[in-house]
Amino acid sequence: MTKVWVVLGASLTVVLSLGAPGFAHLFDVSDTARAEFVWFLRWMSVVSLLGSGPALCASALRGFGFARQGLMLTLVSSFTEVALVAWLGLGTGLGINSLPVAAAVCALAGTSAGLWLMRRAGLWRPGQRAPWRREVLGHVRSVGVPVGATLGLISFYSLALLWVLGPYGEATVAGFSTASSVQSLILMPGIVLGSATAIIFNQLRGAGAYASLGVTYRGGIVLSFAVFAAIAVVTFFARDAIAQVMTGDTDAAAVASEYLGVVALTYAVQGPVLVALTLLEHIGGGRLAVLLNAVYFGGNVVVGGWVCAASDSPHGMYWTVAVFNLVGANVLVAAAAFVNKQVRQGTLAEAASL
Repeated sequence: MTKVWVVLGASLTVVLSLGAPGFAHLFDVSDTARAEFVWFLRWMSVVSLLGSGPALCASALRGFGFARQGLMLTLVSSFTEVALVAWLGLGTGLGINSLPVAAAVCALAGTSAGLWLMRRAGLWRPGQRAPWRREVLGHVRSVGVPVGATLGLISFYSLALLWVLGPYGEATVAGFSTASSVQSLILMPGIVLGSATAIIFNQLRGAGAYASLGVTYRGGIVLSFAVFAAIAVVTFFARDAIAQVMTGDTDAAAVASEYLGVVALTYAVQGPVLVALTLLEHIGGGRLAVLLNAVYFGGNVVVGGWVCAASDSPHGMYWTVAVFNLVGANVLVAAAAFVNKQVRQGTLAEAASL
C-alpha cells in the first residue's frame, strides 16, 4: 500500500503544484494573497505525502485487532498537530506557515510511533522484506477506489460550494469554510463507527457467521443515532461559542453560527448515514456508496446554487444542505438491503458447501 501511495501521491502532488496558479485564478484569489495561496497549496500537497505513514500504521493496527493502539496513534497525532499549529502560529507568529511545518513534524513522528506500535504488536520488524503483492491492486479497486472517489467528491463538493458562495463576499466564504471545518470534525465519529462496524462485519463473514451480519449493521446504526443525537443538540446550542473559538473574525463567526443554526440538528441523521456509507465502502458496496454520494453532493450543489440565485442569498445553500441531510436517510434503507443481500448470498454459499 505504501508503494501504491508513493506513486499516486507523488502524481497528485505534481498536479497540484503545477495547477496552483490555476486554482488561485478559479477562486478569484486577490493579488495580495495569490503568492501566499500558491505557496501554501504546493507545500501542503508535498507534506500530505508524509501523512500516509501514520494512516497506514493506524489502519494496519485496527485491521489486525489492535484498535486501541490504532485509535491512540490517530488521536495523539491529531491533537499534537493542532497544539503545534497553535504554538507556532500564535506563539511564534509563523501564521499560516505553521500548518505545513506542523503537519510534516507530526507525520514523521507519527510514522515512527506507528512503526514502534506495530513492532510491539508483532506486525513489523526492522529489515522485514516487503515484496510486491499483486492482490494489493484488488484491494485498491474494491475498497480504495470507492473510498478515494468519495473523498474526491467531498473535496470537489467543498470547492463547488465555495465557488457558489464566492459572490456573497469574503466574510461568507470565510464563515462557511469555518463551519465546514467544524462539520468535518463533528462527523468524524461517523467514519470511525462505520470503519469499526465494517471490521466486525468482515470478521463475521470470514468466520461464516452470516446470520449475525444484520444484527451488526443495526447495532452500528443504533449506536450512531445515540451518539449523533447528542452531538447535534450540543452543536446547535453551542454554535455561537464554537464559531467564535474557530475564528477571530466577527463577521465570519456570525456566518458560521448561522450555518450551524440551520444544519446542526440534521447531524442526528447525517451521522448514521455516514456510518452506513463507510460500511458499504468496506464490504463490497463501493459502487453503491459512490452513486449515493454523487447524488447527495451533486444535488446539493445544483439545487443549492439555484436556490441561492433565486433568493439572492447564501441562506438558500444552508437550507438546501439541511434538507439533503434529512433526505439522506434513504441511504440507511439502501444499505440495509445490501446487507440483507450479503446475508442471503452467504447463507446460500454455506449451504451449498455442506
